[in-house]
Amino acid sequence: MKKQLLIVMLSGLVVSAFGQDTETAPAAKKSSSSSEPMVNKKGHVILPEAGDIGLGMDAIPFFRYAGNLMNANTNNSPNTGFARVQESTIQNTLYGKYYLKDNMAIRARLRIGYTTNTTNAQVREDGIGFNVPDAFVSDERTQKINQNAVGAGVEFRRGHNRLQGYYGGEAIVSWGNTKDSISYGNDLSQSNATPTSTNFLGLNNNARRVLSRESNQIFGWGVRAFGGVEYFIAPKISIGAEFGWGLQVTNRKNNKTTYERYTLEYEVYTIEDGNTSTINLDTDNFDGSINVFFHF
Repeated sequence: MKKQLLIVMLSGLVVSAFGQDTETAPAAKKSSSSSEPMVNKKGHVILPEAGDIGLGMDAIPFFRYAGNLMNANTNNSPNTGFARVQESTIQNTLYGKYYLKDNMAIRARLRIGYTTNTTNAQVREDGIGFNVPDAFVSDERTQKINQNAVGAGVEFRRGHNRLQGYYGGEAIVSWGNTKDSISYGNDLSQSNATPTSTNFLGLNNNARRVLSRESNQIFGWGVRAFGGVEYFIAPKISIGAEFGWGLQVTNRKNNKTTYERYTLEYEVYTIEDGNTSTINLDTDNFDGSINVFFHF
């Protein structure tokens, strides 16, 4: 009942916003190429103008929230994202625009992402009998994930009333890596060459166990042409969709895994995989991207 009431209230607010922002008859005839700006009944300018700054983001979280509100489930949203060019490094990116003219803007994107995850697992302490119930030690895994992206481009616009089309080009550079560091409660030694341990990464065996691993070391760049549409639901607030076509080049450095083992003596050694490089020329987001922009 509370959910239904909340939905009705939100619907009323949306309808009210559209009613207040309806253009006057003269203004409704103006387009983005007109010399006079389009305004609503209160005189607020609806479309962005020269000198305005726009900030944008994925609209997916809004759809996910609405879906969750409707059915008390999780992650109800379209499988889309705003201009996902270079794998997951581009996701969760902040977008900005600066309007040089009413119908022309420079645009940029930025993501500086850093995440640390720590996992602890309790294992039996070797050398202690099972008649001691609390004889446990802790294994620990610390994972650090770094994901970054920067991009810049130019955008041209045209349209009629609240519905605006845009197109242009941009260049993007992205990089990132993942590093796992693992410590164990039971030491590796001559008397205990196969200590009880947690196999965090699935790479441990009776002959060795992982101490650290560097993976997903990616450096990529791309250039793309894009096109999209925006609808201004309120003054300087728009919801839009965008797709693009472009060139992507991705270089992956070899994964580097450090192990420890005990044969005739204690030993630490490192194994590296081969490097890979990928070149892709394709539509980068043809399944559609949904975004929301706020202009100031």
